[in-house]
Amino acid sequence: MQQRAHTEEFARDSFENLLYSICRFRQLSGSYPAHITMVSLPFKEHRFREVHRHAIRYPRQHFSFVGVGASSEAAVAGERTRSLQPYERDPYGCRDPLAAKKRARDPFLRARPYPQVPNSADAPGTCLVVIALTRACHAARVRRLCKALR
Repeated sequence: MQQRAHTEEFARDSFENLLYSICRFRQLSGSYPAHITMVSLPFKEHRFREVHRHAIRYPRQHFSFVGVGASSEAAVAGERTRSLQPYERDPYGCRDPLAAKKRARDPFLRARPYPQVPNSADAPGTCLVVIALTRACHAARVRRLCKALR
């Protein structure tokens, strides 16, 4: 089991937990996962199953969620206002407040080990979902900058 258990250490939020786990799987196996089972606190189920999964266009029938632990009313309320609603407005976390959270959680600006500019789409370390996300966030930043300059 130890040879098959690996970690992903670069995610800065829940969206990146899902996204980078897929990239790490591809990095180690050379293929994308056929099925994903996300294990987290029960109150995060809607965010993972409906918002994050949908954002990366992962097929619903190949995604499972297992809720573990108890959820207080305060946690559920916080989930709605500080996580779920911001991700519903900005599914990729490209804009503040989500982008600000990511910056704060990475004070050393560590580079992600998932190539974002592939030599070939089939290269083992290439993670196409990160490439697509990078392009989407970059396009959003360019649009905001252009709007600010008008």
